[in-house]
Amino acid sequence: MQPPVLGQYAPEFMKSFLSPFKQKLFLISQLPGAWFMGVKMKTLTHERSVVHLPFSWYSKNPFKSTYFAAQAAAAELSTGILANMLLYKGPKMSMLITGMRAEYFKKVNKTARFVCEQGEEIKTCMQKAIDTGQGQRIEVISEGYMTGPDGQDILVSRFYFEWSFKAK
Repeated sequence: MQPPVLGQYAPEFMKSFLSPFKQKLFLISQLPGAWFMGVKMKTLTHERSVVHLPFSWYSKNPFKSTYFAAQAAAAELSTGILANMLLYKGPKMSMLITGMRAEYFKKVNKTARFVCEQGEEIKTCMQKAIDTGQGQRIEVISEGYMTGPDGQDILVSRFYFEWSFKAK
């Protein structure tokens, strides 16, 4: 019997996770804070994920902008879900955030989108962890955008997450 292949069931995971009901169950059971703040996965492909964070009393701070921790939750989900997708019914691996930093550029006072486009890089890092038996680290970026009054995307924040992967 052959060992499970990294990402073999990714299409099944994408279809399942983009189901509103199943996504809600995942968030309630695994990331209840993100669920409470209204975080929703809107796009999930092998390369890219897009997570929406609504601006509401659940996610705002006393300064009438989106709380930095709400932004961090949405950004982290946009990076971590790409790794979770690759592990679905696949190899056993531990994954852990070992570092995080953020830059904030603009006050967020409407729905924000957090975009990560490093799915293939994450897969390469995870495969190296499997092939070598050694833990591997990768810095993954999620950028937050909101739509400006002219309809253009405005970069509001950028998060850098260092993920560590180790095959079990």
